Amino acid sequence: EDVANLDGWWKELAPSHTLRKWFDHDPVKWEAFSAQYRDELEDSKAIAKEYLDAISGEDLVLLYGAKNKNHTHALILQTYLNGL
Repeated sequence: EDVANLDGWWKELAPSHTLRKWFDHDPVKWEAFSAQYRDELEDSKAIAKEYLDAISGEDLVLLYGAKNKNHTHALILQTYLNGL
């Protein structure tokens, strides 16, 4: 039996409540949402680096729930973290 080792929830790297509510999973707003979310991530860059340093050498799995797999913040977060 496989068991997930869920160690943390990096809530500070999630899109803000205001941004999520505005986006409302509307693909028409995707480009604007993406840009605004990347700006939020840049504001949290020190936290992101701290988290990545803490797991250095370990696999990172992003868990998310989305009906539309092409328009989810997890894709933006993955790209951002890979760039650090």
